[in-house]
Amino acid sequence: MKPLRPSFALAAALVFSSLSVAHAQDQPPKVSDATLAVAKDHRVTVTLSGNHELTGVPVSWDGQNVTLVEDGTRRIVTVARIDVVSIQMAAPVADTVVPQLAPPMAPPPPLSNRHVGLQLGVGPGNVFLDVDYGHFYGFVGTSIGYPIIFSGSDQAQFFGFGVGAGGTWRMSPRSHWKFDLVGTLTPTWWGGFSAGIGIAAGFHYTSPSGFTVGFKIPLIGAAPGCNKIVGDYNENGGCQKVSGGASLVGNYYLQAAMNLPLVTLGYRF
Repeated sequence: MKPLRPSFALAAALVFSSLSVAHAQDQPPKVSDATLAVAKDHRVTVTLSGNHELTGVPVSWDGQNVTLVEDGTRRIVTVARIDVVSIQMAAPVADTVVPQLAPPMAPPPPLSNRHVGLQLGVGPGNVFLDVDYGHFYGFVGTSIGYPIIFSGSDQAQFFGFGVGAGGTWRMSPRSHWKFDLVGTLTPTWWGGFSAGIGIAAGFHYTSPSGFTVGFKIPLIGAAPGCNKIVGDYNENGGCQKVSGGASLVGNYYLQAAMNLPLVTLGYRF
């Protein structure tokens, strides 16, 4: 037998290759059009020959190829349809978690607008009317008890009252406590007339329901005039004048203790 000529061998190889390609092309695709129609525009995992996988979104196909948009890279990839072994739905990409902002807090209720208060002081029958409006604070009051207590002696008959006016400031923007700084006047008759002039400081609190409490401390002052208790002795029985620094200051603190709202409880309207 004569050996095959080279031209005949080449022709035989070409015919075999053509038959193989034609056979492959004649094979039906493993994935139907119906499956691809369901998978279109959805995220799927495509299993290829050789157990390779490709995840993406099918966008088009024909009898020969399938085109996808690959996950992650967003590349457009075309694979031979004959190599597509199976298609299954892939888990959806988790949505970007947008942190939920806390709903805005409702503004706190406004502080009650209570301005005029009726106060009872620590002295016997001490009664005060005070006004708290913006940064202004003032008061006026007297003692009902002291005139009764000292009514038995003409030499020491007592009557006095206290007046104060100045500024007030909240301890914090939402605080019910305020700091007070006021100038004070305490005209007093106690066996003679004298008037204390000074400065007092303190705090007062007003609850939303109207309950109030306050504290005042006389800081410095003087009370010139006549006073049977602390004034200089006058043998003629006239005005016992308060003189000297210690007496002036002492008379001021005495009048302040009896006429000022050192500690008060009350109600603000």
